[in-house]
Amino acid sequence: MDKEINTYLQSLELQSQSAGNLLGTQSRLSIFQRFLQSRQKFELIQVCEEDVFAFMLYIKQRKSRITGEALASSTVCGYVSALRQFFSFLKSRGFVLT
Repeated sequence: MDKEINTYLQSLELQSQSAGNLLGTQSRLSIFQRFLQSRQKFELIQVCEEDVFAFMLYIKQRKSRITGEALASSTVCGYVSALRQFFSFLKSRGFVLT
């Protein structure tokens, strides 16, 4: 999945995305990738809708390292947005079918 993530990040960079946006997207996708690896999903073809929903539940239940409280809704929305855009990109490039 590294290849797909790197291709996506390069695409964002070519679109003149800000450095902060690129770092945020990279961080969110890295956390998603580690979550998938914890579920023994190492290739994009192994990822299913259930994995994405499980990740979103994980994010909603995750606590902030700074405050120890639930992540802010804006942070959770940032993850949703990053995944939506990533999978939209993958679909447009033929990496995934749906």
